[in-house]
Parts: sequence; C-alpha cells; structure tokens
Amino acid sequence: MHLLGTDAYRFALATAIANARTNLSIVSAYVTSPGIEWVLDGLSPKVKSFRVLSRWHPADFVSGASDLSAYEHVKEAGGHFFVLPDVHAKLILVDNQYLFVGSANITALGLKLVPGGNREIGVSFRAIPNDISTVDVMFAEAIEVTESLYERFRKHIDLINSTTKKTGDVSWPPDLARELATKPKRLWVAELFWSTHPATVLDPAFESDETTLHDFLLLGFERGMLLDNDSLRDAFFQSRPWTWLLARLSDESSHQLSFGRLSELLDNALLDDPKPYRKDIKQLVANLLGWVQALGQPLATVERRNYSQSVRLIERFPNT
Repeated sequence: MHLLGTDAYRFALATAIANARTNLSIVSAYVTSPGIEWVLDGLSPKVKSFRVLSRWHPADFVSGASDLSAYEHVKEAGGHFFVLPDVHAKLILVDNQYLFVGSANITALGLKLVPGGNREIGVSFRAIPNDISTVDVMFAEAIEVTESLYERFRKHIDLINSTTKKTGDVSWPPDLARELATKPKRLWVAELFWSTHPATVLDPAFESDETTLHDFLLLGFERGMLLDNDSLRDAFFQSRPWTWLLARLSDESSHQLSFGRLSELLDNALLDDPKPYRKDIKQLVANLLGWVQALGQPLATVERRNYSQSVRLIERFPNT
C-alpha cells in the first residue's frame, strides 16, 4: 500500500469502478452531481447494488459544497442515498473487496474533474471483514432518503436560498433534525467512558490522568476549559454511549436491561478487533451506569437488587 496523489487516486478508483462486479458503497462528506455523474458514467453495468452516504448539512448546500440533485442521479441509477449528519469520512468500497480511503470528496473539485481542482491524497488496499463491517455500520446508522424526505429537504433549502446566504446561520427545522438524529448501533471502546464517575472530569487536575482526559475529550471539551455540572450533563446526554444505551432500552419491550444483558449487548456492539476481555466489557458497562446514576438522567434510572444492577427507561420517555 502506498500513497496516491490526486490523479493517481482518481485513475485507480476509475479502474476499480469500471471493473466492479457486484456492489459499490460510497461515503463522502460532500457529494455533488458532477462527482456522482463521473462515478455513474464509469460504473460497470454488472453492479446491481449501489449506495451513497453523505452528511447533508444545510450550510453545505448554501455554499455549494454539496447539491441535492446528486440524490436524483443516484435514484435514477437505481441506487440508494443515505444521510449521516456527523460523517466526515471519504471512502469507497468496491465489491466488498477493495477500499479507497483518502481526502477526496465525490465532487468535481475533490476528484479534480475541473481545472483548479483540489490536491488530494489517498490509499487503496484490500478490505478485511472488519473494514466491511465498519462501513456497513455507518450505513445502518444513517437515514435513507426517500422521495418524500427529499422533498422536505428541497423545500427547506429553497427557503434558505430565498432568505439568506449566510452559511453559519442555517439549520434544519426541528422536525427534520429529529428525523436525522441517529441511534448508534455499534461502538468502539474509544467511544465509551473509561472513568467510573463524572466527578473526576470536574477536578481541575484531571489532565494528569489519561483515563479522565479521554472522557473529557470524548465529550467534546477542549483542554483548559473549566466545567460545571450543567455543561457536563448536557454533553453526556448528547454522547454516543448514552444514545446507544437509550436506543437499546427503547428496543426492549420491558424498557429494562439487566447488567448481564447490557454487557452482552455491548460485547456484540463493539467494533474493536480483537475485542476486550469480558471483565473489561463489564467495567465499561459499570462506568456507563455510574455516569447515568451520578448525573441523574430523567429518562432512565439505575436500580440495584440482590447485588445486581439494572437500568430502566422511565415510562415518560419521548419517541426514540
């Protein structure tokens, strides 16, 4: 495996797309019609499964970094288009065998299809099963764009374009934002809390402890910030571990999970290869429940009976 410059990357990708036999998966933060048309023009007719995932921030459309008509090209070609708001990755998986990973978006500038295109860099290599699983998880957590959902996106972008050009001032309306809110299905150990209690993050001396520093940065805070309980709680309840737990509780008919069952679910959800030892998974579950209990989340309660913990979703929960 070696680094490929813009032209070499584009040529290698074009060759793989032309020789594809079964399926093609594209993940790109920005996607435009010229980029998608370039892919479709070179795509082997043997390919019957084609999917694209992008982030679709409203500011991307106002700035021209992405365009909605890319969706129309994908649908006309019989493909499927997905949105994952926090994605910033750029990768292409061909036939579940070859991975292209780099800095280039599927746009005219990213692929240098026009004069003055970007200088990008990337690599190509054989995918292993864990790579394929990671890509599949991204699509599983994304929202597929239907025709009715597309019309709602289009109408809002038309409204934005008619009223403002300030990309920093635009956002999706609350109903669309709720629909785009994703529920994590798989996690990495690095996305989980390593400390047993949130109080450690509030200690001004926490940066000397690697475990606590990990949790501080995981919550999106910057070094040197002084936190209070409110900001810590708000960040925790936006975190992937909490939203993963909330989704798993919502999946249960009883809206309750024992410690053992939660450990089993986390074991199955982890993407790390090799996976942690069972005792370490149990510790990660204990850490998560410790945070939930300490921060007093109104949607869930941690209970202890006969030396065993469980977590229960309180009945007055919203649709999740």
